[in-house]
Amino acid sequence: MTVTGAIIVWEILLLSFLLGIVNAVDAPARQSYIIELIDSKNSLSSAIALNAGMFNAARVLGPGFGGFLIAVVGVGVAFLLNAASYLAVIAALWYISTPMSVSVTKGNPIKEIADGIRYAWNHETVRLLLMLTAVASIFGWSYATLLPVVAKEIFSLNASGLGFLYAAGGLGALLGTFAVSAYAKKIHPTVYIFGGNIIFSLGLLVFTFISHIPFALILLGIVGFGLISQFAMTNAVIQHNV
Repeated sequence: MTVTGAIIVWEILLLSFLLGIVNAVDAPARQSYIIELIDSKNSLSSAIALNAGMFNAARVLGPGFGGFLIAVVGVGVAFLLNAASYLAVIAALWYISTPMSVSVTKGNPIKEIADGIRYAWNHETVRLLLMLTAVASIFGWSYATLLPVVAKEIFSLNASGLGFLYAAGGLGALLGTFAVSAYAKKIHPTVYIFGGNIIFSLGLLVFTFISHIPFALILLGIVGFGLISQFAMTNAVIQHNV
């Protein structure tokens, strides 16, 4: 639709809704599958951090390359190349083989969801971490949604410039995942969770007062570092507890 110029707002909303459904199915399956790929639960924190590291490595390279593509060949072709890239992901998933047995149940899915919610609510640690994750997701990750407006109105940047802003955050997040992976067994999880939140909050607060691009890039790196550090460790602690 973008290539032909036929795309309109309601179609974008519909496609975004469908993408949200895909992510809602993919993310829990992807996260719970990590434990099936490792030999010991002692390696879970590192495995989750490395999994997050793959995504954030893409966040470093992808936005800059995407901005370049938009500037050279347009948004439509960038979408087409992005779609083609998923073929590599599908191929990789197809060849993953794990000795996992799946127990088929015929329970009521609504009841099973209710059981999961009940378990999470009655487990103090899981309940607190999920509440913290919800707040961070709603009020934290949303900065990335607003970044295109900030790039245009505050820094007068085009698509390529926006790509660098996203890449800066991705680089900081990548460093955060390395920190969690390398020191997960040496530093208490609360240091990552609360420390990451503090770093993220302070970094984003200072970013709102910055109008110089080099300082903005540094602060976005700090923001990404703090956000992913606490998210990766929160994920690991929840999975360890359940």
